[in-house]
Amino acid sequence: MIQVATTPYGADAHRALAAESARLKGGDPLRPVSGVVSSNPIGIAARRALGHAGGSAAGTFLTPYRLAELLGAAAVAATGRRPLSTPVLAGAVRAVLADEPGHFGGVASHPATERSLVRAHRTLSEVGPTGLERLAATSPRTADVVRVHRAVSERLRPKFSDEQDLVRAAVDAIPTSPPVLTDLGPTILFLPQRLSSGQAHLLQAIAEHHHLSVIAGITGSAEADSAGQRSVESIGGTWPSGPTVVPAIAALDDACWPKAVARAAFAPGAGDPRGGLARLHRQQGLVHEDVAGGERALDEPHQPALRRAHPILVDEQDAALE
Repeated sequence: MIQVATTPYGADAHRALAAESARLKGGDPLRPVSGVVSSNPIGIAARRALGHAGGSAAGTFLTPYRLAELLGAAAVAATGRRPLSTPVLAGAVRAVLADEPGHFGGVASHPATERSLVRAHRTLSEVGPTGLERLAATSPRTADVVRVHRAVSERLRPKFSDEQDLVRAAVDAIPTSPPVLTDLGPTILFLPQRLSSGQAHLLQAIAEHHHLSVIAGITGSAEADSAGQRSVESIGGTWPSGPTVVPAIAALDDACWPKAVARAAFAPGAGDPRGGLARLHRQQGLVHEDVAGGERALDEPHQPALRRAHPILVDEQDAALE
């Protein structure tokens, strides 16, 4: 059974991570423990937080893709196919559009068309044949996107491997207990956001044949927390009830911040929000501050959930607070 714990973002999340890491080490500071994070900045922030809390040896933070690479790259390389890069994928999209532009005839050479179809191809790579048929039946334009995706796949499959090939190879390798799993030690899924089906399948295999615990971040907003909850449930975990968290207040810059605080503080039934306020600068990256304690508590890694949780979001014209 997967152990799932919820925690507010920021310093609380890092304290929960330190406690879980210490529990898994079982008194042996050199026992390896790994953390799976949704992006490298989250791993960097977590490593720094553990360092400030006294340090933690033999800890590794890696993304689901990197985990799949460690476990499955050798098997994929043995097939003789090379990893698919973005330039190669973009080139295949251009070639398919040159042969048959379809609905994209008027914009086939536009860079935005290429970027959109590259993103669509990566997303559709997660969808099975039945799902693709259903998508293609929704509209002629969607059918053309599916057609381009299939044509690109046919062009690339003989010589190149993609992330799905890597994940499948990794899942096949996990039951054999490869040495890399021993080197990584028990695994903690830290602050999961949206997991693809392949990533969920990989983490399910880790939970079944190795060890996986989850530390999920919560904001107090059901809508904001829904992505994390779905991801936890997709790997077989049970979403527990957690503490109530005051959602973040968002402001474009320092000039907007006092108005945002005033609007939240004097809203009907708002109570005293100072203990949980956070600040968001959308132009210069994410910087959050604990207003009550003056502590810089939350950094860029917590951006996805907190952006979804803001009770106040100031747009570029600052119209929302006027």
